[in-house]
Order: sequence, then C-alpha cells, then structure tokens
Amino acid sequence: MPTTTTTFRTLSRAALAALAVGVGLLGAACDQGALEDAGDDLAFRPGGGWGCSYCGATLGNSPIVNGADLSDVHLDAANTAGIKVRLGTGPLPNAYSFALDVDVDTETFRALDPGDPDVVLFEGADFVGAKIALEMPNGGGTVTLVITDFDEEVESWAAGGKPLVAYKAEYMSGGVYKSLCPSTSPENQWFTLIAGEIYDRNNHLITPSSRSVSLACVGEAAAKMKLMDFHPQGNRGASVDERTATLRMITGDYCGDGTSYTATGVPVAWRDAEGLIEPPTEENYLEAMWTKDGARCLDTPRLVDRDTIHCSIPECEGNQELDEDDVWRTMLPTLE
Repeated sequence: MPTTTTTFRTLSRAALAALAVGVGLLGAACDQGALEDAGDDLAFRPGGGWGCSYCGATLGNSPIVNGADLSDVHLDAANTAGIKVRLGTGPLPNAYSFALDVDVDTETFRALDPGDPDVVLFEGADFVGAKIALEMPNGGGTVTLVITDFDEEVESWAAGGKPLVAYKAEYMSGGVYKSLCPSTSPENQWFTLIAGEIYDRNNHLITPSSRSVSLACVGEAAAKMKLMDFHPQGNRGASVDERTATLRMITGDYCGDGTSYTATGVPVAWRDAEGLIEPPTEENYLEAMWTKDGARCLDTPRLVDRDTIHCSIPECEGNQELDEDDVWRTMLPTLE
C-alpha cells in the first residue's frame, strides 16, 4: 500500500497561486494549474497550498468510496448516503479491533475499545495504518478505508485561529488503491474533519448532527471555511449563520439558494467583519457584502455579468462599510 509523507507544512513553502474560489461546497473545486516553487520564506495563505491543482472532471475533489459519496460519516448509524461505519482494525503489530470515534474538541479520529467505550486504544499519529470498515448501502459489501498519513499542525488562515488536523486515506478498488480525495497529486489528497455538522452541497445549508462528522477534502468550501476558523470548534466561536455566510461567499452564492456564480481560478479578496483574515490579493473593486442569505448588496460580480444573476440584489454603490449583519466583504483586484 503506498504511503506519502508530504505534509501541509511542506505545502506552506510552495508559491501561493491566486485565490481560486471553487463552485463546490463538498464537490468539485479545482485550482487551475500547478503551484510553482518560490522558496521557503512564504507564509501559508488563503488560496495557496490547500487547493486542488488537479481534479478529475467527474469526481472532482469530493470524498468518494467505490463511487459513493463519503462527504460525511455517522458514528452510530448510516450517513447521508446510507454508508455505515463498522468495527475497524488497528495498525500492526497489535491490530486491535476498535470502534471509530472522534474527539470533538480536536476534531481527530480516535479508536475506542468495543467492550469499554471509555478506553481509548489509540489516536493521533498512531491512526496511520488503521483500517476503517465501511458497509456500503443496498448490499454493496464492505469497503476498507486505510488511513495513510496524518498532520496535526496545519496553520489556520485566521489570526488566532486554531491549528487544523488533516489525514489522507485510501481504499482498494479494482485491485488498486485509490485516494479518498480523488486527485492525482499527493498534495491534494488531504482531508480534515468537521464534527457535529453536515453540509448540503445543493443549497449550501448546514444541518447540526451531533454524531455526524463531515470529511472535507482540500479545495472544498467546507475545508476553506475551517481554515478561516469558522468551523464549530474554531477559536472564533462562529455561529451557524456566520458559517452559512462564509460558504455562500466562497461559492459565489449571491442569491442564497445554492446557485454558484463563480469558477475556479478567479481571484477574490475576502475580508471578514472582525478583521482576522488578511485578504490574499489587492482590494481595488467592491464585489459584495455577505450575510447568511447571500449577497446583501452587489456591485461587480467576480465572474459573470450582473444581469445574468437570477435574483434581484441592490447595488452597494461603492460603500465599503460593513453593516451589523454582514459577515464578509469581497473585493476584486482587477476588472475583467
């Protein structure tokens, strides 16, 4: 079984591409082109490093097992795709049988003793090599997901943000190992856990679910939201409404109904109301102000003509001041 050793700390030394805002919430979100090396003195910043530099046209970078959606798991029952987690097997030499659990505070996997759930058998970096059994829906058999890499020091994009933990995982299909996050580039095969919520990729809504855990691959809006420290366990203490506004902003969901008016490779300067996110590019032209309902006002869309947007949104008229309910302001470095 192949195992990679590239970490996010390695990626943080790569050159930072222009911010690529993907259209997918937990679906395809691919950055255009590969990152170029530019030395060791660059900081890990929004839009660089954690983005999908290559994604398949069909699967995108959404977590997939045997063609089935694995954007979330439920620790006690079937997930949103009908997949159930069964007892796993620990890494050699001990190969403990374990019940999968997640430490909510750190959003990391942990292995519990099936006979005594108060006993943690292993966790953290010891999870590399662990095998998670997944019972597929409709009599589809069992697929074994193998954890192949671990990084517990992923730097947040937000000032004072909590560091992230990330994993890589593979499963056997057709006699070959495939990455849970379907990218041909090892740097783009990482995913992070978001405990207690699931995300609807069609309407960009958030559903609290205490025993559910979302698996967000690199380049996805949910993963970027976590990097911004807007996830439920973030130091910011963001509300569900603030997270919804963040997902709508990242995906260009002006109308707040799940319709995305953006594409990968589009540079956008985002600034949060608390000033904890440093924009990754110049702020020259106002795009929009963002709330949980989408764009409160809109001047210049990042990609499309304004008259192609299907809902009616008032203009901001160049006013860059955020209102009380605004969570984000987005600006553009240039006008196409």
